Amino acid sequence: MDHIKHPITLKLLGRMWMLIRPYKVQFLVNLGVIIASVILSLAQPLLWAKILTSLYDQNLDELYKFTLYFIIFFLIQTLVNIGRAHFFSFLNESIILNLKQKLYKKIMNLSIYDFDKIGVSEFISKLHNDTEIVADVIVGKSVHFIVNLLTSLAIGVTLFFIEWKLALLIVALNPILYLIIRLFSKHIKARSTEASSINDYIYFIVQQSFIGIKEIRNLNIQDQNLINFGTATEELKSKKIRIVHLQAISQNLAQIVSFIIQILIILIGAYLVVETKTLSIEIFIALNTYSFQLINSLMQVTEFNTDFQRLVVSLERIFAVMDRKEYNLELEKVEITDNLIGGISFTNVSVSYETERVILDNVSFEISPFSKTAIVGRSGAGKSTIFNILLRFYSPLSGHIYIDNYNLQEIDELSLRKYITLVQQVPYFFGGSIKENLLVANPDAAVDDLYEACKQAYIHDTIINLPNGYETIIGENGSNLSGGEKQRLAIARAILRNTRIILLDEPTSSVDNESQYFINKTLNLLSHNHTIVIIAHHLSNVIDCDKIIILDKGKVIESGIHTSLTSNKNYIDLFSSEMSIK
Repeated sequence: MDHIKHPITLKLLGRMWMLIRPYKVQFLVNLGVIIASVILSLAQPLLWAKILTSLYDQNLDELYKFTLYFIIFFLIQTLVNIGRAHFFSFLNESIILNLKQKLYKKIMNLSIYDFDKIGVSEFISKLHNDTEIVADVIVGKSVHFIVNLLTSLAIGVTLFFIEWKLALLIVALNPILYLIIRLFSKHIKARSTEASSINDYIYFIVQQSFIGIKEIRNLNIQDQNLINFGTATEELKSKKIRIVHLQAISQNLAQIVSFIIQILIILIGAYLVVETKTLSIEIFIALNTYSFQLINSLMQVTEFNTDFQRLVVSLERIFAVMDRKEYNLELEKVEITDNLIGGISFTNVSVSYETERVILDNVSFEISPFSKTAIVGRSGAGKSTIFNILLRFYSPLSGHIYIDNYNLQEIDELSLRKYITLVQQVPYFFGGSIKENLLVANPDAAVDDLYEACKQAYIHDTIINLPNGYETIIGENGSNLSGGEKQRLAIARAILRNTRIILLDEPTSSVDNESQYFINKTLNLLSHNHTIVIIAHHLSNVIDCDKIIILDKGKVIESGIHTSLTSNKNYIDLFSSEMSIK
């Protein structure tokens, strides 16, 4: 799990304010409405006391007058509360939207290595759960906290005016509430952090289960998946229950202190009314009402402790992503202005994903433009890494890579993408029709260009024979197409994009013989005006290649054409059973 620790400091809270700043006017209006609500609520105990004393004195005129005031104040406060709900909803949803957009943009600009290391499920959890927690606490819970804090302060000031001795007693006992909050904060935050990590893992299980549902059923491992999901959710339940227990203990300890304050107010107030005659019954009633309000507000203030710890954990997790270095901001990049012909050169290139594991070790080779080149080798030899480097998904530790006369690491990525395309071993398709999936590669392409690309990929006839032709919905990730159809459609998409260099990762590894024949025919045709580089799986893909590069344990051990390599033991071993293990 990717997690960066941030101390609870003004710096962290300052960064939180940056999330609110675009909506500071709305936030201040919301705060103003809250203050108005607090002021109105303070008047009600005094009015209620007036009503009761008027009733006791049997003064109906006074009773009706103060009852009317009470109703007016109540209606005004109701309208204020409706306005507060409106402002809260707008501010809450606006912050969620803004934060999700920023975080999504940041995630989309992270390196592929970050996706491999952190995992998609954790990003999804942060994008959905943590952003909503932050917005909820900042706008919702913090609003209630401010309301109750202001109410407590206002009541405290009012009590000082009514009876300073009682107010002094309350102030003297408040540090005990603070110590209770401080004592439990650390434990609540620790449990919240653990719960967030478990939640990430649950997202991972769910994501893998839904994406791999066919394989899960094929392997008959539904029960194991249910066990994994059940174990994780049980653990999350345990952590959440623990948080609730800590919160309950904290709140009840605070409630005991508040209860003591209330009893003391009643006893001392009664003494002042009965014995010393220094307190009127009217003020005593108001005093008790205020004490109930104060206790309730203080309890709500202590409950905010749990929400605040959740906020801190979620902010840490969000800032852990926001603080990561974006993969395309390291250098001032050069834009390709010439028309590339597609020559590729690797010179002493070394790559390591981890400090102790070298994937490519001082690799050098040349790929001529307008040619078809195959890269072969056993599992872990480094074949896919070469594609990852060419696509700038990863950066080499050392060495130089050139496309024509351009240093790959210095090329602007948007510019690079105009000249290089990858066709994956398992192509990815977006939801929608065949036509929409093709136009993703070239939105400005004419219908004739679409047809021509599909004809070159030998998929046009298949498409027009479908019930809805090019408007056929292909299902989630092309689920309505066969393996061969998906591969040929992916090649058609690459043709439509019309980049100078086309990389193909084992294009015929899981297709039928007919599709394999058509794919090879297409690649031979494309190599007349494109640089075609394939990670080869079948002998039929390499036998007519202009160059074959053999990798073994991250090193180039041989290269040449098929006829020159037939005496090479490594080459013979790779294809002796008509299969190369990636």
